[in-house]
Amino acid sequence: MASVSVDDHHEILINDGDDTERIEGKQKQTFLQLLSKAIPTNFISRCWGNIGSTEIHPELLRPLIYNVYGWMYSVNMQEIEKPLEEYSSIQDFFSRKLKPSARPSLSVQHKRKTLQKFDLDETEVNEAERDYLHAEMVSPVDGTVARFGTLCVELDELDETYEHVFLPQVKGITYSMQELLQKEKTTNTRSSQYFDHYQIPTSNNRGGYCKQTDDEIIVGDDFTEPIIDNVISQDDIASTPQSTKQKKKLHYCVLYLAPGDYHRFHSPCDMTIESRKHIYGKLYPVMPLYLNRYPNLFTQNERVVLNGKWAYGNMHYVIVGALNVGSFVVNFDNSLRTNVKRPRKKKTQNPSTTIPQRSSEKVDTLDKKTKEEHIKDPEQGEEIVVLSRNYVQGGLSIEKGEEMGYFKLGSTIILIFESNEEDNLAFNIHKGQKVKLGDVILVKKNKNH
Repeated sequence: MASVSVDDHHEILINDGDDTERIEGKQKQTFLQLLSKAIPTNFISRCWGNIGSTEIHPELLRPLIYNVYGWMYSVNMQEIEKPLEEYSSIQDFFSRKLKPSARPSLSVQHKRKTLQKFDLDETEVNEAERDYLHAEMVSPVDGTVARFGTLCVELDELDETYEHVFLPQVKGITYSMQELLQKEKTTNTRSSQYFDHYQIPTSNNRGGYCKQTDDEIIVGDDFTEPIIDNVISQDDIASTPQSTKQKKKLHYCVLYLAPGDYHRFHSPCDMTIESRKHIYGKLYPVMPLYLNRYPNLFTQNERVVLNGKWAYGNMHYVIVGALNVGSFVVNFDNSLRTNVKRPRKKKTQNPSTTIPQRSSEKVDTLDKKTKEEHIKDPEQGEEIVVLSRNYVQGGLSIEKGEEMGYFKLGSTIILIFESNEEDNLAFNIHKGQKVKLGDVILVKKNKNH
């Protein structure tokens, strides 16, 4: 069965089912992987959370401790909303709010509240606020751009499963988008027949099955390449059922939050959140040094996936936990509890019964609207627990810049979102760039350029 991936030059790769290159890191585990699995990272993170939430007394010690922390991690202490002595614990300081003037998105929110109107006049905003208001998408956090790019794909029911799409973690290592989002794999007969029928061209020349357009350029990571707008040969497209011809641009952006960064996360655009999945997992570190050496890191760590829509298609907002950073809060979901002991599946009467690939049941551990799924991971040999719930009918409307939650320590945000070819959207960031909340990261290009 064919799969779609992207390499470090934004060229789409067709994989004919031989996943040797993709899972090379899985076949032979590194010393780092073996060592990490032996360390109780979730337990350590819970212990650190308890220490971090301990109130600091006397209060006179708080400014001293926080100033030392700020010096160690280059925190801009002038942006902090409250006096230092009012932050009762390290965790409280870590999830601090900023002054409205510190970021364009915060100042716009403040002006809307103060002036009691949503649409601000041009005379009521400065240049940075104007750029923020006109941007297609802004950074949802303070952080570092770890990875980003655009895939041009043509797959049947891409917006439902993503099971044939792989994203680059680092050079030479990819991970499954379906595993990251825990989308149920498609059983669409037409799609399966098409991929079973599809034959990979024998020529290694990418031009043999990828049509490039030189007049359209995108920037990704630290390179610029012509975008590829068709990942399948013209002959195969002609013989493919019409229902499979759904061209989409799939954009992704990975933002790493360092210990000194502002650790509240916001909406990057006007969006609607329809559902969420809470995937229990490990809490491995996510700093770049670890990310470069641990394959499939994001698909193994505990995470919450918020699924919804934005102006141009599907949107997936992924909140990833990490070592000492397992706890995070989503403002509009009081039932969510992260970095807690994994719920145990009830024992069956017949202990010899084989665990199914995916089983589900309604549970009352969080609320009656939550569904618990137990998914067998064939590669890790472990059972993955996923807690899913749908929000109100029609979804929750979140405006651009609105605070969505916060990390109690810190971690990573992954944005995955769709657009159509004619939407003409492009990133204007580069790999390794430090971005602030509200900085423009995606723009609509002029078609004449």
